[in-house]
Amino acid sequence: MSRLMNSVVAWMRRNWLVLTLVLAAGLIYLPSLDHLFIYDDTINIVRNPSIRQLSNTFEFFHKAETATSNMSFAAVYRPLSTLSYAIDYALFRLEPSGYILHNLLLHLLAVAVCVSLFRVLTRSAWLAAAAGLAFALHPVQTEPVNWPTGRATILFALFYLLAVRLYVAAAGFGRRVSLDGAVSGETASAISARSGVLWSLSWIAAAAALWSKEMAVTLPAVLVLVEWLLPPQAGGRWSRRAWRLLPYAVLAAAYVGVRTIVLGGLISRHEYWGGSVLKTLQASGRVVLRYAQLLLLPVNQNLEHVVPIPETALDPLGLLGVLFAASAILLVLVLRKRYPVSAFGLLWIGVILSPVLNIVPFYGLIAERHLYLVLPGFGLILGDVIARLTERVAVGGEPTGVALSLTLSEPRQRVAVVVLALIGIGYATAAMARSRLWGDEVLLWEDTVAKSPTKLKAHNNLGLAYLRQDRLDEAVDQFHKALEIYPRSAGAHTSLGLLHLTRNQPELAVESLLRALEERPRTLDAHRHLGMAYLRLSRWRKAEEIARRALDIREELGMRYVLGAALMKQDRLPEAEEAFSLILVRDPDYGDALRQMGVIRYFQGRVQESEEYYRRALAVGPTPDLYFNLAVLELKEGDYAAAAADFARSRELAPNVAEVALRQSHAEIFRDLRGKVRPDLLRSLRPELLREHAAFTRSMRGLPGLDEISSRLEPATDLHAAPQVRLAVLATLALLARSQGNLTGARVYYETMLAEGGEAAHLHGAIGEMAAQSGEYELAEHHMRQALELDSTLLQAHGRLAFLARMRGDTAGALAHYQRALSVVPDHPAALDGRCISYYDLERWQESLQCFEGRVAAVPEHPQAYYYLGRLYRRAGQVEAAQRMFDRHREIRRSRERSGLGVATIED
Repeated sequence: MSRLMNSVVAWMRRNWLVLTLVLAAGLIYLPSLDHLFIYDDTINIVRNPSIRQLSNTFEFFHKAETATSNMSFAAVYRPLSTLSYAIDYALFRLEPSGYILHNLLLHLLAVAVCVSLFRVLTRSAWLAAAAGLAFALHPVQTEPVNWPTGRATILFALFYLLAVRLYVAAAGFGRRVSLDGAVSGETASAISARSGVLWSLSWIAAAAALWSKEMAVTLPAVLVLVEWLLPPQAGGRWSRRAWRLLPYAVLAAAYVGVRTIVLGGLISRHEYWGGSVLKTLQASGRVVLRYAQLLLLPVNQNLEHVVPIPETALDPLGLLGVLFAASAILLVLVLRKRYPVSAFGLLWIGVILSPVLNIVPFYGLIAERHLYLVLPGFGLILGDVIARLTERVAVGGEPTGVALSLTLSEPRQRVAVVVLALIGIGYATAAMARSRLWGDEVLLWEDTVAKSPTKLKAHNNLGLAYLRQDRLDEAVDQFHKALEIYPRSAGAHTSLGLLHLTRNQPELAVESLLRALEERPRTLDAHRHLGMAYLRLSRWRKAEEIARRALDIREELGMRYVLGAALMKQDRLPEAEEAFSLILVRDPDYGDALRQMGVIRYFQGRVQESEEYYRRALAVGPTPDLYFNLAVLELKEGDYAAAAADFARSRELAPNVAEVALRQSHAEIFRDLRGKVRPDLLRSLRPELLREHAAFTRSMRGLPGLDEISSRLEPATDLHAAPQVRLAVLATLALLARSQGNLTGARVYYETMLAEGGEAAHLHGAIGEMAAQSGEYELAEHHMRQALELDSTLLQAHGRLAFLARMRGDTAGALAHYQRALSVVPDHPAALDGRCISYYDLERWQESLQCFEGRVAAVPEHPQAYYYLGRLYRRAGQVEAAQRMFDRHREIRRSRERSGLGVATIED
């Protein structure tokens, strides 16, 4: 154990600089693990179906469309980067922290390789420290590290540096310095055997760099620089060097050939900026100046720098940049003998940047991430300059025998280290500040708009960020500003259409999206949103047409979903099922397709399969509609407790949807009534049907928890909802109020429903019922008569008017209402009872006797009928018969009291 500990301590002493830089970089970016997906992460990761299955790995290498879900970026061929996302998805699904952690680990590995490489190349711990510090901590690195889509930049740089490091080891540069910088005592035969392995690994790393990002085509040129300027010992004749350089040139040429075949073209942009080579050259001159400023003084960093294309033949600033670049090349020729490290650093920067300076037209002019691998070269220059100013701080010379050690014996050497440390602290501070912006897309794009107010893309993306935070007015403002910059922007019109969809204004959305397609007919986002707009407008065939047109442009899962939804709305379920099945073949975790398959299975009566699809969709990502649909299934199966819980989960995610609040309350009522009312009564419970309210009020009266349900449901009356949903919410609240004895509150809800166009006859009846129970008989009679004018068959109104007539002593009037009720439902029990009692009160003894005898014949357990028969028999002098009726009445009443049953009348 002690030997192991000693070995670890010795290794840490040799590599303390690597560990320090890795730790510093890790601390800077650790808070970034809380960041979310941002910017192009949506199209490259979140909506990219290809990364959902590792079985697509082979396709990443020969199908361009696997790189992104947006065909605007179809000129991207980075199969290893795409594979890295597939690995992330397998490990982390769509959890952003996993992807950012992967970026950070790759960055830290690249830092370690960078320090090791330049320690061997320069034979200087000082220069390795300067290169590693710039590479690890410079604030320009915040873009690729914080941004999951920046993965390609980090991945290619790691393999690129590793390929060079292995090349140096295989070629025997610094033969006495092993991979970790320690003195090597290997024999010549052992070194020769190891070299074969190192060459193979270097070639593999070079291929991996090429498959990660296009910028790796510069690797052969960098290796030439290594052979020319910085070999720690003589590299041999150039003919010999050429042979070891040849495989890298072959790999680069092969990559370019394969990329051309896969993408169907060599370049990503076919025209020079401004339409001419001269204008592009001058624009690139401006870019060079901006890059130089960012390297030297990393202030005013910007996600979208503005580089104006010269309008005239000569642009002073652009020409200055071209002159600056030319001067740097001349400086290399001057410095290469006396200052080889600085010369190497300048050429490293130029070579790495060459693919993105639009020598060959490129889709972008400037991006800070292009400086990622430039920074080691800049660090070398920085370290060399400081070293020269402080009289050669450990530059050149023989290895010290302790890798990555810094000599601090002289005062000026200590000053140099302090200067480098202060620069590192400044870099780290700026990097942490910049990283915080990447944690909030609104802050990031607000910063971009402030620095590039004329950049259309910045305004459009800020508007989309506002849109995702429901800041709709601010989003509209940004989209209009984008259109002010360029009125024909298809992207801005598409974004405006999406905003109209968010506001549920599909007509306006269609207008904006059609304009977008006029400007750019092959824009898939515009097609997708337009299809959704037509679905909202119930124009199913038009949505289908748009989807099929987009699918002819490119197979895209979002459009396939629109097609399936349009087919479902046309009741073409087999075709819709085929569309959704095709989606799930490519992306088994496509939540919307899983949900729609659940709906289809529900319509097909395959409830168990429907539930399985819903649960699979929930595993992908919980959404309110999934919980809602699952709760509907559970409600159908009679699992009211589970339904109530899932409606509650749906409402947590969608607190502003009135129907969810309504259905949650219904499920809770079903759950709490279970076992307390007859099952058939429970199954027929529909609180929105007013005619049922009186019966269910009796069932619910005194039930615990009604206050809580009411408090949760009350806010739903203020939510934007379809009229029928709002009326149902009010009806449920009225039912709850009645059940709690709050007759005034119930009446207010009914009156509100009446004012909003509810079913007037039943509402008048309900209001009249509440008024009657509150003792406001004149108001009750008014509303009951209003109800009968609208619906003469309303039993509730006839019964209540009969009751009110009896209270006034108008027994004849009461009888008339009972007779009208029986004309509607001849065997209505309460109306039959009321008619019998009315005959008795009118002293129509014979009719009353016949009526009650008929009731006993129909309902042998009718206590009220036995009571009145007893009175009628006693009046007729039939004492024994009367006593039998009274005894039977008491027996039935006692039996019902023991069982908890009561007697219902029509007035209830």
